[in-house]
Amino acid sequence: MKDLFYNSYYDKENDVYNLLMYNTETGEQYVKKIQKPKVSVYTIKGEVPSYYRETMNLKDLDEHRVSYKWRGFELAKILGEGDSFRRALKERKIKYDHIFLDRRCIGSDLPIEDLTIMSYLDSLGYEEKDGVKDYNDLPPIKNIKKGYYDIETDVLNIDEERLQPIICSTYYDAHTNTASVYSIIRDDFKGQKDIIKDEAKFTHDFKAKLIEHINDAQMGEKARQLLAPKFIKLVEEMKVVIYWFKEEKKMIEGKEIENRTKQKTTEQYQNLTIRSGTTYNNK
Repeated sequence: MKDLFYNSYYDKENDVYNLLMYNTETGEQYVKKIQKPKVSVYTIKGEVPSYYRETMNLKDLDEHRVSYKWRGFELAKILGEGDSFRRALKERKIKYDHIFLDRRCIGSDLPIEDLTIMSYLDSLGYEEKDGVKDYNDLPPIKNIKKGYYDIETDVLNIDEERLQPIICSTYYDAHTNTASVYSIIRDDFKGQKDIIKDEAKFTHDFKAKLIEHINDAQMGEKARQLLAPKFIKLVEEMKVVIYWFKEEKKMIEGKEIENRTKQKTTEQYQNLTIRSGTTYNNK
């Protein structure tokens, strides 16, 4: 793959959709602009259902290409409600997104950024089993790996508004199935001393809780049979590495890693932090 889409933003004022692209061969980053972008909206064929449908088969829907900026107005016109919709808006009887609650339409209110990601994943290809798209079996993409980054901050009990201190950050590398946790050591954190004393027990309990969430997740039976075993296997085999720091600044900089295993060097951690930040911005 040469040109990779990795982020986007919509300029509503000028009605321009900006795609942030990356050339995997040259490393060049550039912006691809789409003037007056159009998106798909879907209306139900035949009789109007008596309840709201979250998903439907495409064969039971009519697709319409409309202006993203004026999507609500164009959808109202398609539904035969154009004049009444405009009049109700003018009289402030309804809000703009009211039209998307019409049971005759489905999946028509998604942000263009989300629609682009869905379309992009489809363009890469996927494996469909029993009618379920399995995005975990995407074809390999050279030099591209998936990662997930999260930051936890303390909430200070103060009256003034200011930045809150970072107390923990976690990076999950899907390529190596490794969760790296970087945490502050604080005496007022309940249970932290027990975690430091027995990290193996914490990791065991943490994985057990993740598996419990997977088993309790709401999903269709077909999706459960296909995806749940894969997620549980990932959790069971996941490597968890915890790094402890006494100061926030040192934790952010990745200096003086105090984890007794010292499995990663400072340089590796700094590289990981940079890569994590990039992944975080693309969420």
